[in-house]
Amino acid sequence: LIRSSSVFCYDNKILIHYCLTKKTMLFFSVNKQFGSAVTRNLFKRRIRMLSRGVLIKGTCSLGLAVRPLRENLSFEDLSPCFLSLKKKITKELS
Repeated sequence: LIRSSSVFCYDNKILIHYCLTKKTMLFFSVNKQFGSAVTRNLFKRRIRMLSRGVLIKGTCSLGLAVRPLRENLSFEDLSPCFLSLKKKITKELS
């Protein structure tokens, strides 16, 4: 996915590969087994919105590769994952 990336798995719900990059990137891996096109697009919209909160403006650019490990992930399921990811990244940058 992303070369020299770190892996972050949260509560066996979502798998994220991330690395510091020159350019901000966001990749999705959502196959048809995840559900209908409507369900997959809803997941993608939620990830896009939550990933904006992880990016720390002016400090670094981040590459994210996101893969769901479960079906029917709600916004409430995904929010703590991205908060934990942000804490982990800021700790690594310090």
